[in-house]
Amino acid sequence: MRQTAVSGSTKTVYEEAKSEMTALEDARQVLDIATKRVEDGDYSEEALDDLANAQELFQNLGGYEQEQMVESVLKGLGFEP
Repeated sequence: MRQTAVSGSTKTVYEEAKSEMTALEDARQVLDIATKRVEDGDYSEEALDDLANAQELFQNLGGYEQEQMVESVLKGLGFEP
């Protein structure tokens, strides 16, 4: 994670820490798009494959554990939720 001050930021410490996980945030966007496509009724093989691939990437990057990771790091640094 970046080790510089963020003077003037209006984000919470949690939001700042989470924002540095850009690969994970990119994967979340791809997953959201793929999910919406299927939810909107596209059940084609391509759409379902895209969704499966997006879910796998998100999971492999730790997406489902992101909140827990950020909270654990911040707690270790003395920040309370």
